[in-house]
Amino acid sequence: LGPWASLNPRTIGWLVLLLLGVSYVGYFAARIVGPGRGLLLTALLGGFTSSTAVTLAYARLSKQNPDGSALLSAGIALACAMLAPRVGIVIGAIQPALAREIALPLIALGLVPLLYAGWMARRSIATPAVDGVRIRNPFAIGAALAMTAAITVLSVAIRGAEALLGDAGTYVIAALSGILDVDAVSVAIASGPPGALPMTVASNSILLAVVVNTV
Repeated sequence: LGPWASLNPRTIGWLVLLLLGVSYVGYFAARIVGPGRGLLLTALLGGFTSSTAVTLAYARLSKQNPDGSALLSAGIALACAMLAPRVGIVIGAIQPALAREIALPLIALGLVPLLYAGWMARRSIATPAVDGVRIRNPFAIGAALAMTAAITVLSVAIRGAEALLGDAGTYVIAALSGILDVDAVSVAIASGPPGALPMTVASNSILLAVVVNTV
């Protein structure tokens, strides 16, 4: 329903649960590990919830613990590396053919920060004191409503941009959305009706959003 037949409430509800479920795995695991029981492991698990949250938390910790900046930067890179498998898992659950299309570029995008994280971690001698990484519970009602709103708005925007402006419009929406939330825009692109977007446009748009988000 809606403009350009862009909205399917049942699909949007399922996608929100899928995204929150993937995020909750990282959130729950990070809570079990505990913030003081492994800086890198916390970053690895936190990256499945929000690499942005880990980045902000570790940047603040680096300001408080300058001697630990190298290891904290390794943690940030590790969290960013988790963006690639997170997107791959979610897209694979929605549209396996599209997941296969973007698999190799996603692996490359994940390997770069992963290699940097390993290099920086080896260089680091001292582990800074870590007060904790505050990651929001993704099942909180506010987070769920925000995710629902984001996917709904992006679904309409992407179909509208494609209808009115062609491929270039989809790329612009993907790039702008990637600044804030790569998950929502990736899901909105992948969940469209069959043939709504050419496979090349869909895959390029998701990769563009991932690149912008990482930068």
